[in-house]
Amino acid sequence: MPLFVDASRSNGQAILLKEVRLSNFFRRIFSRIDFLWEIRTIVAMGIQIFFVAIGVIFLLGIFVIFLRRKRKLSGSDFQKFSTKILETKTLDPAHAILESHKIFAAALGKIIGENAKKMTAAARVSQFQKRFPNQKQIWNFHRLRNRIAHETDARVSSVQADQARENFVRALRSLTR
Repeated sequence: MPLFVDASRSNGQAILLKEVRLSNFFRRIFSRIDFLWEIRTIVAMGIQIFFVAIGVIFLLGIFVIFLRRKRKLSGSDFQKFSTKILETKTLDPAHAILESHKIFAAALGKIIGENAKKMTAAARVSQFQKRFPNQKQIWNFHRLRNRIAHETDARVSSVQADQARENFVRALRSLTR
């Protein structure tokens, strides 16, 4: 191999031209490898962030579906509660409305679960009122029940008691669908 002198160096050291070219070649390759390694690291972080975001979106979706699901009354529970409501026919009208309302509120509590123990009957009714086809009647009978419970001179006819029973059963039926 011929020896060439690098004219740019003042000390006159001889350098093999091939060695210079080879060292520059490796320097360029290693700088490119470092650059590629940095790109790989950035891409890997991007992929991780992407999968974490997908996971979070999936969990939020499950949470929303869980919150938005309609809670229903099972067919056997509907039969049990509606039978109990209809059995109040033997009671006097005022007592029949009180009992029917209590059974209706218990049915709503069955759907709600553990939190129902902390809720009033009105809170239970308000939670499901949009699903009742007869929500005005339910609220009217709820107010009538409150009048019976809190006033001494509240008068109730047997027709009102029958209508209350029918409306409570109708509202429960709407919760089975």
